[in-house]
Amino acid sequence: MVRTIDQTFLTRITIVIIIGIVIVGALIGLRVAGVFGEESTPAVPGADDDRGRADMRNASQTGAESPEERTLMLNWTYRDRPFAYACTVRNATYNTFRSKHVSITPNMTTGDIVAQYVATDGDGGLVDGIAGYILEQSVENGWGDYDTIRNTIACAAQYGPGGFVNTPPDGHYRYPVETLWEGKGDRDDINVLAASILKAMGYPVAFMVFPEQYDRGYLIWEYPALGIRCDDTVGGRTYAVRHHTGIGTVTCYPQSRTCNIPDVPSLEPESGYFTGNTTVGYADGQTVAAGEATWDIPARTIIYRKGFVPPAGMTPVFYRMENASWVTTTASFIYIDALNATALPGEIPGELAKVEPVIVTTLIDAGNDIAISRDDLIDASLTALLRTPSPLKTGAGPKLNESIPERLGIRVPTGMVDEIGRANRISEDAYWQNVWYDTEVNFYDRTWYLDVLNYEIVGNRSLYTKSNEIYISPTEAWRIRYEVVPKNPPGRDLEGLSSFSDMRFAVYKVDEVNNTVSFIGEFAYGHTSGQETVNYHTFYETGNFYIVTFVRNCEAVVSIQMHGKGAPSS
Repeated sequence: MVRTIDQTFLTRITIVIIIGIVIVGALIGLRVAGVFGEESTPAVPGADDDRGRADMRNASQTGAESPEERTLMLNWTYRDRPFAYACTVRNATYNTFRSKHVSITPNMTTGDIVAQYVATDGDGGLVDGIAGYILEQSVENGWGDYDTIRNTIACAAQYGPGGFVNTPPDGHYRYPVETLWEGKGDRDDINVLAASILKAMGYPVAFMVFPEQYDRGYLIWEYPALGIRCDDTVGGRTYAVRHHTGIGTVTCYPQSRTCNIPDVPSLEPESGYFTGNTTVGYADGQTVAAGEATWDIPARTIIYRKGFVPPAGMTPVFYRMENASWVTTTASFIYIDALNATALPGEIPGELAKVEPVIVTTLIDAGNDIAISRDDLIDASLTALLRTPSPLKTGAGPKLNESIPERLGIRVPTGMVDEIGRANRISEDAYWQNVWYDTEVNFYDRTWYLDVLNYEIVGNRSLYTKSNEIYISPTEAWRIRYEVVPKNPPGRDLEGLSSFSDMRFAVYKVDEVNNTVSFIGEFAYGHTSGQETVNYHTFYETGNFYIVTFVRNCEAVVSIQMHGKGAPSS
């Protein structure tokens, strides 16, 4: 049966189809324009800013992802406190770093290559924003360097394997932007991320490359780890950067505790050590080749390398070193486990404990002299001024939105006399308690030195006398409070002695287990230098300490103060 279609009906169907196409096209246009249809993507604060930072601190705030950018949420916990930071990254920024390649030359080491990935220029302020946020949190929580660094590691470690892994290097490294965008990274990537954030804060960061090794037939792959310059108060494993200077021949005399360097007669080093191929001369005229040996300059002692045993009953007269080098320590760096947020700085994985790393310091600015200390041992009630991270106190770190003095409530000094500063110091005194107090007046009778340690006051020794000494064993942070009261020179004063007054201190740490003493350092008060009459010298290390006070033409009012809660007493 053949059916026919009425021409009028066909015309009506065609008109309806055309109208439908027009309506659908209009709806699509309105949706694209954002006038009608799905809810538009919310604007992210700071997305159009060159820094590309979203000033968001609440983890519940999440920006919608668009083809042009992505909002990243960083969430972590440190010391049972949650932290959250939101930031936006442009797709183009990520792709730029993803396609970027470092230049590699045949003579470059692994550390040199990895250090090139600590790159933040062009990341839209991503890493700087994270660094600024963590520093702000340290200020709000009253944390110093130690907690700031550990909090940074907790932030970076969330993207890594969670601990040390013995995996072969694949030759591929991620820039910080890549790790944050992709939300994951291997052991090297996390070290690069942590180093980038800490460097942006202003800390002196280095890579410590542990060489490939075999341990009982087990291959441990090469590992570039993170290190930060530290001082002697930081516990744990540290590694020294040493400078070698060739000095030719040097002869050391153990009896007089002196050295002769004929090739460099002007060299009179007081620190470091000499090392070289050594011949030992004895009192009976015999000489014995001892091989490689090291002469400790401050201690005036020699350490033989392998294979030499000094003859019994023979007295050494000299040690002659050929082709000797003078070795000095320029800096010490502490290992930072960027993969394990629970590890303390200086805790070394067992796989790395038996080898010495090569330290690459190319990331450190020439003017950076920060050395972190173990400042987390101080009571949390201590004033925030003493617990501020070093980069914020030295100006090496980023400029925060609010100045540190305003954040800490420190009044700005005004006028020729710093009365505000004096008021701050008086307020600070409420956090300390005296545990020892004494007053002495010197009479310039004779100089004094500690024979066992061969320590002498530098300068004109005849003008100083030992005022007092004390042996203490502090269990927490402590400091020396010292005040100089000028006195009129006595009638039997030395000829030409200045009427100005000053004092010096020598501090030693005593190891009662090994029966050894190490010289911590000396510091001085100089009346002619314009220092305040009352001064303080703070120590964050616990242990056993021996303190000696030397004075000249003054009354020295000295007290040892232990950190506590209460007004000082005298």
